[in-house]
Amino acid sequence: PTTPATTLEITSTVKQLKRDACILWSGPAIGDGLRIDRGVHLWTFTKVKGGVHVHTEETWTGAQVEADVPTATAALGAGLEAWLRDLKAAAEARHR
Repeated sequence: PTTPATTLEITSTVKQLKRDACILWSGPAIGDGLRIDRGVHLWTFTKVKGGVHVHTEETWTGAQVEADVPTATAALGAGLEAWLRDLKAAAEARHR
């Protein structure tokens, strides 16, 4: 069974890094009841008036992910929302 509400042990390898522009990394993530054989993450940063626009792309592969795509998609979306929320809070805290 898939258990999205778990803590994942993630082993990431940075594949590309461009200062103030993007970061690309990938690797497996394993938690209690959830296994992602390979996750690929791309974050791009674009300066806009009054701040920075952050765009994320992420894919997961693995037997468990592919066996239950709707649950994996929901977990992936929730994870991205949490990462972006935390990034926004940290960035705004630096400018207070």
